[in-house]
Amino acid sequence: MMKSLFMTILVTSTITISANAQSQQRSGLYLTVEDYVNARLSYKDAKINADVAFQPKAIKVNGADKVSLDKHQVYGFKDDKGTSYRFFKEGTYTIVDTTHFDLYKRTVNIENGKERTRETVYYFSTKPGDDVLLLTKENLKKAFPTDEKFHVMLDMQFKNDKALQQFDKADKVYKVKQLYAVARM
Repeated sequence: MMKSLFMTILVTSTITISANAQSQQRSGLYLTVEDYVNARLSYKDAKINADVAFQPKAIKVNGADKVSLDKHQVYGFKDDKGTSYRFFKEGTYTIVDTTHFDLYKRTVNIENGKERTRETVYYFSTKPGDDVLLLTKENLKKAFPTDEKFHVMLDMQFKNDKALQQFDKADKVYKVKQLYAVARM
């Protein structure tokens, strides 16, 4: 009797946890910045294609409804793995961190003479609806003009702009975010 009761509770708990995990991994579109901030998805569980061949401004949505939208009409989307993306101007940016300010990354083609390589470049915005800016010390200082302590700490901690991309694996946080938090104390 106790064994069957325990098994029933265990199975029910597993199903509940599984259902919660799946609901958090739903894909869909964020039509507006307000939808993104409030985690409100449209076209839930649809397959989102943001890289349509020969149509760089188009998004294809394949679900219950098949829809084609212009990226300028949509804030972003969440894929079936739970990763969120933002559209800004002609680009699609992966949202990697939203603590204090939004941090994005994007893979771009770099041409060095005859050689072409792909490189991950980091960007940020002070708020979800603000312009996406290249992650540099200069841009961070302009974006947060009154945070003099943060400015000084940026110069002391990071020798160059590339260093701003460092991720602390032990604390699971980007170092620039960690620095910002300390500067605000």
